[in-house]
Amino acid sequence: MKPKNNKIVYIFDESFHSQFFTVTNSILKNEQPELADSIEFYITYFGQHEGIINFLKDVKLKFPKNKFYLKHVPSEFPDLWEKYENFYDYEKSANHIPTSSVLCRFDLDIIWSSINDKILYLDLDLIVKGSVSQLFSLINSNAIISACPSQQILASEIRNISVDKEKTEDFYLNDFRRNVEYIYYRYIPKTSSNENLVKEILEKEYNFCSMAFNAGVFVLDLEKLKENTKLKDRINFLMQLNKNGSLFRHNDQSILNVAFYDQVNFIDPRWNSLDYGWENRKSFHESKLKFSEGEIIHYNGPQKPWLFNGSGPVPNYFLESTELWRKYKI
Repeated sequence: MKPKNNKIVYIFDESFHSQFFTVTNSILKNEQPELADSIEFYITYFGQHEGIINFLKDVKLKFPKNKFYLKHVPSEFPDLWEKYENFYDYEKSANHIPTSSVLCRFDLDIIWSSINDKILYLDLDLIVKGSVSQLFSLINSNAIISACPSQQILASEIRNISVDKEKTEDFYLNDFRRNVEYIYYRYIPKTSSNENLVKEILEKEYNFCSMAFNAGVFVLDLEKLKENTKLKDRINFLMQLNKNGSLFRHNDQSILNVAFYDQVNFIDPRWNSLDYGWENRKSFHESKLKFSEGEIIHYNGPQKPWLFNGSGPVPNYFLESTELWRKYKI
């Protein structure tokens, strides 16, 4: 029986070529040998157009057995690129995420319109230690999106809400609604479509004490996303709210969490083992355990492993995960 062609999607520019090669190498080295060659890679590219040919030659040289597809978003989808530049909150974004390209996670169904299947989206600050075919086998076939819990509640994704154990579900919900109303009535055009969307958001009974998910690893059903036009309208509206009022803590992850609220299929957190990009002294021993058990090690945070590339001593807490990165660097 012919193996299923599992599909992996990346989003990056020329500043992440090295990371792309490292992450892809880790995927193929840890896949079942009989399945590795069938994995397909979809590069959602934001780099300079003139460098694409040489980049793809290098890709083919390093990974000759796999299929790679590339879409250059700024030239092939200028309307989408303009939307990302318009809606991205550069002023409030994290210093290590200084690009609007992350917003194209919401339009992968448009950019990769030929795919009517589930795709695995991966950030490029991680190492895959497990088999991605095993990950795909764990996904509920009915789910539109599957992701790992972040160990943070949904309220942590809202910028102007301070998370406190003493606060209730009603407190968070009412605070969120006040923020949305303030931004909407102050900044957003009052069209009939926008009126319906804000009404839908304000009436939804979000539980902001429920678990959020980290958006560095997720499986998305592009066919289901294409069919759900109301969801796409809601996503664009949430981007508009955020641009005008800095509603969310993160431009992309926070919107994903709210847009896909109560539709997320949570999977084993070993497939996105978090917090290897900063020092959390309170959970040092827990992080060591998660590292050994993790199927995907995610360096979320500002301290990336490629920053310790022989230029100085590596902090003790970061040593093991940095060595893992170097193992797959090519």
